[in-house]
Amino acid sequence: MSIERKKYYLKRFSKCQQGSVSILGLFITVAVLGGMAAVYKKMINENSETRERLQTYLCFKHGLKKIKFSNNFIFTTNASLGVLNAAKLIAPGPHIETARKAIQVSQYISYLSFVQSILFKKECHLWNKNMLISKYPYRLTSFKMLLRTPDGLAILKKRKNSLKITSLKHILQSFTLSADYSLYPLFKLKETKESLNFKIAQVL
Repeated sequence: MSIERKKYYLKRFSKCQQGSVSILGLFITVAVLGGMAAVYKKMINENSETRERLQTYLCFKHGLKKIKFSNNFIFTTNASLGVLNAAKLIAPGPHIETARKAIQVSQYISYLSFVQSILFKKECHLWNKNMLISKYPYRLTSFKMLLRTPDGLAILKKRKNSLKITSLKHILQSFTLSADYSLYPLFKLKETKESLNFKIAQVL
């Protein structure tokens, strides 16, 4: 075989090797980029889940705090109304009725404050806001006024209740916090639990 032919074959072999190396390098680059994309996506999902978990905790804590305050405030002012009712029988006068009306107005303002604090809590999404507002401890009329006894006392819905707060949304799972509590005579937290619900439908 002539020297020129050997050089020709060596040149072709070198080009084939370069082509193989280029293809191999391309496959390695694609594999590395794919792995990095998967890791990045996982980090984003974990960060999103952590943020939703924190928001759920904050909403849950805020809701229980407001339920406790509203319940205890109405219970205390109801006791004041009871005292005024008794005083009215002993020494009736316009000043007693004025005091009764003032207490009832303060109770209603407390209810409005409760609703406002829930609606403006950014960590609570719409589903949880509706849930918390529905857990207001005292009964309401169809016009959202406090339902009262003939003596003017606000009426408690029930002595025991429970609350569930769920994270906004997640592709694979949702995070839920729940609590059982009593409302009479004063608010008392009995038990709290947390759980993960896998592959549930997303909530708005």
